[in-house]
Amino acid sequence: MISDRFRPAAASGTAYVPIPAATEAFVWIWLPDTLEPVVAGRIALEDGLYVFNYGRSYLERTDALPIYLPCLSSEHLAQIAA
Repeated sequence: MISDRFRPAAASGTAYVPIPAATEAFVWIWLPDTLEPVVAGRIALEDGLYVFNYGRSYLERTDALPIYLPCLSSEHLAQIAA
């Protein structure tokens, strides 16, 4: 998969080269009463689908919140962290 975005080429003689599409990204979240965002997990392309996994350090936080409440309740979040 190649992105339709372009970047300047580095001495290749062409004006632009395509940027490969991202296959993973870290997901950050601002928790209530905090000044800095924290990493909540990672989204990655697996078998043609983007899959999100919570980070262990996020699950261990006492102030962690589910990112998508209908899919992941607080009780389920506690089970995953255990």
